[in-house]
Amino acid sequence: MARVVRRSHPKRRGMELLRDQRTSWPVDGPQWIMERIRTEPDMQYLQRVARFKEKLAVLVHVVGGQPGRAPELLSLQHVNTETNQRRNVFIKDGMVTLVSAYHKGFYASNDVKVVSRYIPREVGELIIWYLWLVLPFAQQLEVWYQRRLDESSIPHRYPQHRPFPTGIHSAVRSPPVSTAPSGPPPASTAPSGPPPASTSPSIWGPDPGTQRAWTSERFREVLKRETKMRLHYAVNIQAYREIAIGISWW
Repeated sequence: MARVVRRSHPKRRGMELLRDQRTSWPVDGPQWIMERIRTEPDMQYLQRVARFKEKLAVLVHVVGGQPGRAPELLSLQHVNTETNQRRNVFIKDGMVTLVSAYHKGFYASNDVKVVSRYIPREVGELIIWYLWLVLPFAQQLEVWYQRRLDESSIPHRYPQHRPFPTGIHSAVRSPPVSTAPSGPPPASTAPSGPPPASTSPSIWGPDPGTQRAWTSERFREVLKRETKMRLHYAVNIQAYREIAIGISWW
């Protein structure tokens, strides 16, 4: 504070000690905090959301009765759309109910069987809290982050994912870096930027930030990773289906 120039400028409108050119500041005050919160913490939060969705998928698969196949789980929608006006998430008797119409024998029998899975309260509350609080905030944060990057003149890239124990996230691709010569881009060239914000109606839609898609292969790897961490043995989808049948006999 001793270095701050205290000379008054009574005749200059808008002048203040913070704007005195003789006062040097180590950082740009108006932008310093904003720059700090828009770089790492927001992407770290979005990565945690993606990791939470992975764990939630395993929970629903394990506690939702006889386990279905990965496409059945990953296609569950929490909102009606123009193409699919039958969402899959409901509340019945105080329990979250996941209703799906996926059946492996549909193409052979042309018969769709509606399956209702009642989720225990502990897991059902996680689903509701995610849809109620986490998902809207993650979407807003993603839009805000993209807007801030579009307004900034500093070159930007999404930070790389921190590797997970099994390395399954190594497949996440970073946005390509332009190799065009320096200078303003031509009018017909769209500016580079982060992927668009996710507005998927599915519970397990693309990850916010990276837009990494949910596939059957990804779910298999997540199930093996989580069971390896907690049971010290990697269990795949087929193995757990047999285990669930055995559990139902007792």
